[in-house]
Amino acid sequence: MTIAKAKKGIATTLIACVLTLACVSTAFASNSTDTHFTFNFSGGKPQVTEFRSKTDATNVYMSVEGVENEFVAHVVGSDDNVNPNPTLGTDCSHNYTYTIRQPGVVRMRNWVYDGAHRFKYAAIYAAPSYGFEFGAWGLWSPDSV
Repeated sequence: MTIAKAKKGIATTLIACVLTLACVSTAFASNSTDTHFTFNFSGGKPQVTEFRSKTDATNVYMSVEGVENEFVAHVVGSDDNVNPNPTLGTDCSHNYTYTIRQPGVVRMRNWVYDGAHRFKYAAIYAAPSYGFEFGAWGLWSPDSV
């Protein structure tokens, strides 16, 4: 075997390895698919999105499409994907809260995946700033891209 053929074989093998790794990393991509949420605030009671798998240490993504009044939101974690009422999950925000007044994108810092306790699931906890009825809606995902 000549040196040129050996170099070509090594280059081909390296390219194959890179392509294989690219496919594997795609298979383990984050849980960044958007899911619709609707908060119907009434009587000052908080709301929470569904709990979804948290697969990496990225921010939680929230795209508020409509908001009728101000509310405050932060990220909570849970070991179970069932809403653990009445606690509505464990606060994983480290005091990073977000006051939502108008439509827009919010990337919410959190320690669901990389905190002292790694929770399997994340959700957005939202509390109204006012006691009367109003709504907010949009999209969210537990992992940002």
